[in-house]
Amino acid sequence: RWSPPERAPRQVAKYAVAARLSDVHSLRVIRPSMGYPQVILNLHSGCSPAPLFFSGGAAVAEFKGCLAEYVTLTRCEKNPGLLLVNDDTDKLNRSLTHLEIAEASPGSRASRGRPSPSPA
Repeated sequence: RWSPPERAPRQVAKYAVAARLSDVHSLRVIRPSMGYPQVILNLHSGCSPAPLFFSGGAAVAEFKGCLAEYVTLTRCEKNPGLLLVNDDTDKLNRSLTHLEIAEASPGSRASRGRPSPSPA
């Protein structure tokens, strides 16, 4: 009598894609009628790493939601399939650095009215 062969354990490929969000210029979301949805990262350098494939549309939405916690995603007016990445963290870091420099300089407005630290 015939019995089905035992299934081999499913192998899951583990890949890692590393890119700083400040290096990402845009995302291209592709939802084909057949196959898996994919997201292509377009870097400022003009390179694009391998596409990220997702098991369904909900996973793409979840991915975009996670990214939206750190950057602003804006749909491109000329190409609706493209999401532009606006990295606000760099602006915030620069402004905080500027404030720290302003507070540290003796003639700045931020340091006026405060007593000067006495030499130790």
